[in-house]
Amino acid sequence: MLRWVVIGGMVLAVFAIAGLIGSYVRDYKARKLAPPASAAGPSALAVPIYGHAAVTLTVFEDMRDPASLQFSQTFDPTLAHLVASGTVNVYYREVAGMDASEGGNGSLYAGNALACAQDAKLFPQYRQVLLANQPTSSDDTFGSKAKLIDLSKKVAGLDTDVFRSCVNSGTHDVWVKDSTSAFKKISQTGVPVLTMSVLPQTTDQFSTATAAACRSPRSS
Repeated sequence: MLRWVVIGGMVLAVFAIAGLIGSYVRDYKARKLAPPASAAGPSALAVPIYGHAAVTLTVFEDMRDPASLQFSQTFDPTLAHLVASGTVNVYYREVAGMDASEGGNGSLYAGNALACAQDAKLFPQYRQVLLANQPTSSDDTFGSKAKLIDLSKKVAGLDTDVFRSCVNSGTHDVWVKDSTSAFKKISQTGVPVLTMSVLPQTTDQFSTATAAACRSPRSS
């Protein structure tokens, strides 16, 4: 009888250890930074759109923030023209500021979903879908992962098992959280924020090219 008690105790111990390991792995994944494919910039916190240029513009944005939508509607054509002309690179940084001010998790979940779309090389297309379907600031529609997955159907080839798993598991949640924390350190009150990094020898050329792009009909 004692033999069975000892064996049973050992089995219980094994299950207990397995549970502890599982808990540790889940906690580790919750804290581990997992940048999306081809992420760039300090700590790989940005999604890059390369124009093969020495000048980089970084856009801090929040998919729930109406100001980010307004910025996109006003300046995205100009940024696209500058990238296409080889004048700049554009880095997109996702920030979850509206979650803090309005409550919910929509900014975080949408930022993660965008990173999942970047893994599938469909970041620009999905970003436009999210902005076009932005809820009111007080309505946390993006807090529904099912909604984010449903919106992915508007982008050809994005709604896959891999994308769904990435969204549902929050694969890139830490990436969004770290980007948000880093944004707070630059002492800005909210998005959108546009910063520029330019090599000294290219400043004059960049200024000339930017002025020409802003005059172009394609930037309106």
